[in-house]
Amino acid sequence: MIRLLLLVVLSQYPGQELDRALQAYYNSINRVKYPKVESLKVDVDVTDPKQTFEVTIYRKRPTFFRQSIRTKSATIVQIYDGVKAWGLDYAGRKRELGDRQLRYLKSLAPIDPLLLSVSKSRMELKNPSSRSGYWQIIIEEDDEQNIFWVNKKTGLVDFTRREDKTLERTIDSEIMSYKTFDGFVYPILIHQKVKEGTKVTAFTYKVKEVEINPELPADFF
Repeated sequence: MIRLLLLVVLSQYPGQELDRALQAYYNSINRVKYPKVESLKVDVDVTDPKQTFEVTIYRKRPTFFRQSIRTKSATIVQIYDGVKAWGLDYAGRKRELGDRQLRYLKSLAPIDPLLLSVSKSRMELKNPSSRSGYWQIIIEEDDEQNIFWVNKKTGLVDFTRREDKTLERTIDSEIMSYKTFDGFVYPILIHQKVKEGTKVTAFTYKVKEVEINPELPADFF
């Protein structure tokens, strides 16, 4: 649900405006609580044009990720262990997934959508922003570019874009609302459009519950 960072810039503000944007964001999500979040369990309903399915997502620092996708006919389990991506078959046996799934699961692994673990030196602020009333933060990593639009009034991220040049995939997300779970502010309603080549698919994510710091053993990933 989301991974989810920056480059492209005419920065006429030194680092001060970027500092303002980041500080506004940190305040909005309650950064005092953020360093204490070591793991998350998120229950969410995902709707695409054909169906609604239940997803349970587990994240653990630094970059462990697991999701269980339940449809009417099957349960799909996908795991990123910090290095490789895995799928579980019906008997619970692991099979390594390909590069496409690896890149996708890796992008979903960070606990925080703005990836606060990223060094500020790798971030850039685009000035002027392409959206009025927003700071536009860009992070580039390998063949992937992540853009975050931070609302200047609320400090929250309202829009994101992830462009993966290798997969020729663009994901545009609009975060409609947030909720506080045990002091941690988390997006609970997201509209998303995924473009791969000429194909565009729309998704809606509705978060039902977020559990802070559940016990997740190492062999869970």
